[in-house]
Amino acid sequence: ERTYELDNDGPMITGFPLDADVSCAEDIEANLDALTFTTSCGLEATASASEAVLVSGDADCSGATYEVTYTVTDDCQRNAMHVQTFTIVNEGPMINCDPTPIEVFDVAEIDGILASVDVTSSCGLAVETTINGPEISGEECEGQIYIYTIVAEDACGRIDECERIFLLPPVGNCPVEQDCEYVTFYSHTINNDRRIFGVDFDGGNAELELIYEPEFANHIGFDELAEELYVINSNASFFEVRSTSGDLLRTVAFDAGLGSITAVAYDNATDNLYVGSTVNNAIYAVDPFTGAYSVVASGIPISGGDLEIVNGEIYVTTRAGNRLLLVTGTNSFTEVSTIQSQVNGMALVESGNFVTAHFNETAFRIYNTSGSLVETIPVLLDGAPFTLKNGDLASGCVPSFPVIQDPCEVVEIFEVNQGLKSNGGTVDANRSDPSVVLGPPSADNSPGSFFVISLEEEALPSVSTAHFTTCRVMT
Repeated sequence: ERTYELDNDGPMITGFPLDADVSCAEDIEANLDALTFTTSCGLEATASASEAVLVSGDADCSGATYEVTYTVTDDCQRNAMHVQTFTIVNEGPMINCDPTPIEVFDVAEIDGILASVDVTSSCGLAVETTINGPEISGEECEGQIYIYTIVAEDACGRIDECERIFLLPPVGNCPVEQDCEYVTFYSHTINNDRRIFGVDFDGGNAELELIYEPEFANHIGFDELAEELYVINSNASFFEVRSTSGDLLRTVAFDAGLGSITAVAYDNATDNLYVGSTVNNAIYAVDPFTGAYSVVASGIPISGGDLEIVNGEIYVTTRAGNRLLLVTGTNSFTEVSTIQSQVNGMALVESGNFVTAHFNETAFRIYNTSGSLVETIPVLLDGAPFTLKNGDLASGCVPSFPVIQDPCEVVEIFEVNQGLKSNGGTVDANRSDPSVVLGPPSADNSPGSFFVISLEEEALPSVSTAHFTTCRVMT
């Protein structure tokens, strides 16, 4: 009897699928058809493949590797193995982003567009989307540009960014840009010592220069466009309108009932004179040509002090509690801050801050609109310290170019009449003489700055009366 011991090899893999790149793990497929093998002695064998196993990197992130293991087993239970490697290659998140600027009507429309931003990712990876902005450029009155940055980050930490640009329509009217020079006036009153000064803020001091000496206790306002100084009689009987050199232009009587006036400001935005009555604790808007008035706010503690208008808001300084107030309604106000005692005047300076004057002080005080003291500025007259008493401040930014008035148009012929001044007297120019009215236009219509727009005589040869109209001229 002879015994044979078989000595042969197990199965041998002779062909196998190659390593491959795939976009996602779900794309990995074992390819048993590409696997070839041999066995000893014609033994039978079976081939199988494992599930893909992540061996490096993060799932479905580019650069991650997966392995599939192929196994061939013969009837003798001997194995041959091969490992196929799959590498993930894919892109990060992608924002569907159109760089073309979008015209919208308002910000609410922008919100709707941004809410519908489309973001895609490889392999269905989770994406976190953040919208940053807006970065705003331009003025509302010109139409603003809103820029938003959209950032999308997937689970692999890859980022895509997109800028969306929105064009908003203009809102409101832009302020007219003009070069101007700030001028300030101080009215000084103590007993019979009444003087109105120009104030020159130069070299860290406030130099006073005498303009003229009023005959009555007064408070002042300034029309910066017409360059007219309003000198208000403190007893609220009348006011004078004077040039910045002190020349009288006109006198206007107040309607009765204002009581004593201690606070004054002129507002070019409304072309009204604003006065504060100590007796009535009220602020009034006054027609600068007729003296008629209407109540703006009541229940305001007007006690000495002054008022100023900033961007349509009325600020009041008052000795009642030594406060800076902001008028918030027709009968309401808020306290902005406390200030130095015995205030008698307030105006704006070029910085946008308030300048205030106080009884028995030798310096003006500068407060910001929050009521914080910024600095004090010594007051000098002829180079010597000057003690402030009762008085007032007014200021404005005078344009460095002429203010052009819209022309008046002749629309019909009507009977010529002389016309009246604001005080009821007839105007000095002879307007009742057609030969004068039909002559060249004339600006010489003293006292007062009015002029006559006339027709040429030959244009109306058979008409004995002519049309003329008057316009206020700012010079």
